[in-house]
Amino acid sequence: MQPFDVIIVLGRTEAIPEKLFSQLAEGGRLVAAVGRAAVVPARVWKMTKGSRSARQGFDVALPALPGFVAREAEFVF
Repeated sequence: MQPFDVIIVLGRTEAIPEKLFSQLAEGGRLVAAVGRAAVVPARVWKMTKGSRSARQGFDVALPALPGFVAREAEFVF
């Protein structure tokens, strides 16, 4: 079924998995609310010629999705 023209994430996430971006068609868009706060910006990513660009849309208050937590940076020497 992939690639998809549009992917909409129906909940707040801390990070967008790379696997979602890889499922977008050329010219496809991904819409998601990203952040840890109760109110976060909704962003729209567009895939163009293998690279993606993003723009901020509007502020939203959505429940957090389980399993979409950003990994904490580990200390590396």
